[in-house]
Amino acid sequence: MISSGSFDDRPIVVTAGPFQVAVTIATGDAAFTVEENLAPVPGGASAVAAWKMYIPARGSLGAALEAAAAALDHVSTGTAPEPSEKASTGSSAIDAAALRALGGR
Repeated sequence: MISSGSFDDRPIVVTAGPFQVAVTIATGDAAFTVEENLAPVPGGASAVAAWKMYIPARGSLGAALEAAAAALDHVSTGTAPEPSEKASTGSSAIDAAALRALGGR
């Protein structure tokens, strides 16, 4: 799916209640220049078990991805819902200072 370019301009999105994260996949030369965002995901520590992953289904693999997603409860080829304001500004239960201390930074 990556080599077909399916994710070049649309991320994979994972949602769970108010929690939402977009996973962007860089390919080719761009993969060597990406700066990762390693910040804690607001709401990630308290995400519910009812999660869903939204994957773009288009191109030559579109029909196969739609068929696979139809058989899975947690995968969809539809459009992910817009993130809520609460999810994008909520606080995290992860202690960033403690994580940095564990990593020696």
